[in-house]
Amino acid sequence: MLKEIARASNSFEFTNSAWNQQLNQFQVGVLVRETTIYTCLNESNEYDCVLVEADEASLSYLNTPELGLTPGVAALKYLCVIGNDYGNKLKFSLQPRPDEITHLTLRSTLNRRATVEAVERSDRTKQRFQKTVHTLLKLISPYSLS
Repeated sequence: MLKEIARASNSFEFTNSAWNQQLNQFQVGVLVRETTIYTCLNESNEYDCVLVEADEASLSYLNTPELGLTPGVAALKYLCVIGNDYGNKLKFSLQPRPDEITHLTLRSTLNRRATVEAVERSDRTKQRFQKTVHTLLKLISPYSLS
């Protein structure tokens, strides 16, 4: 998950929330929005809620275990959910936002919610930058599936 955040970090801002206290050990809630560095501060967007969950605990796997798990060492699934409806609700909802589906990468989850410029900027991210951000994230461990 930290690698996915590092890949998108030059186009998106991430933050943690109290939402994680409501989730189980196989889930992490990430609040994300397009970065305000390249826009006017008055035009900043609200944070969207992205649910990250281990494949073995995901609803799609529990409903169809005969299809098996997603290949990969740490198979995670990403889904843009209603969350707390941009601060309008006290509790977080794990219901998907309208027309959202589960993705295998964070970037795919965010593509529909981002501007073309943000997607292109993210595509141009250098690997050295990604590795540096990933190393920093590992050192501070802002998120954990434990």
